[in-house]
Amino acid sequence: MAVADVLVASKGDLEEAVKLYRGAIESVDDLRPRYDRSVFLCYIRIGDILKSRNDFDSALAEYKVASAIARESATRDAASTTWQRNLEISYAKIGDLLAAQGRAREMFDHYREALDFVVKLAAQHPENSRWAALAQSLKTQTDKEER
Repeated sequence: MAVADVLVASKGDLEEAVKLYRGAIESVDDLRPRYDRSVFLCYIRIGDILKSRNDFDSALAEYKVASAIARESATRDAASTTWQRNLEISYAKIGDLLAAQGRAREMFDHYREALDFVVKLAAQHPENSRWAALAQSLKTQTDKEER
């Protein structure tokens, strides 16, 4: 992953960076469950590379895998601020990509689904104010999209 990160930062061989991220996913998945943070980050970074190449459908697919990992992990460990942040990042990546493509209806549906999920977690874990804050942020986003 570190070599791929350097390639991306230096605007080097992005195709090689994607291969390295995919290799990291394969090696980590052999050793740990799929909800590993490194696997999540690899999918996000691959999505970012694909988005930069205007391959929006492929980027969206990568972001959705990352989001599924974050959702599962946040469900398993609702107290984890890391997974809360990762979930928030994945929601924003998908929403931003849909917005950039002018897919307003899909973006609204995405934020509505995200809101429903986060509201349930906030209700299950009222002691964790971060879930409530994320729910409010998503509600503001969906309200804005409804107008």
